Amino acid sequence: MEEEEKIIEIKEEEEQIEEKIKEEEKDEKEEINEEIEEEDEIEEANKEEEIKKKIEDEKMEEKERKKIEEKKIKEEKRRRKGDGEDKEVDKGGGERDRGGELGDRRGGGGGDKRGEGRKSR
Repeated sequence: MEEEEKIIEIKEEEEQIEEKIKEEEKDEKEEINEEIEEEDEIEEANKEEEIKKKIEDEKMEEKERKKIEEKKIKEEKRRRKGDGEDKEVDKGGGERDRGGELGDRRGGGGGDKRGEGRKSR
């Protein structure tokens, strides 16, 4: 009988050890899953941060482009003013752009608003 009791006791101990091993494996899996979730969260946060930075960079680039364009326009206006042309940037030609040339030949009209192109009668 003692042998049977020892065998039963050994089997119970083995079962307990197996249960303990299963619990430890389960705990390990849970820890691994938690670590994976944390890494995923960190990765997601990094992606969001990258997207925000990219958007911010694009906004800054757009501002720089606008500043450069404004400087070009101002420089063009300044250049035209220095040449005696209109302050506005040239938007296309017409008879007005030629000043009083036509007015001198035809005796009236012309593009000069101050009347220099007109001949008095």
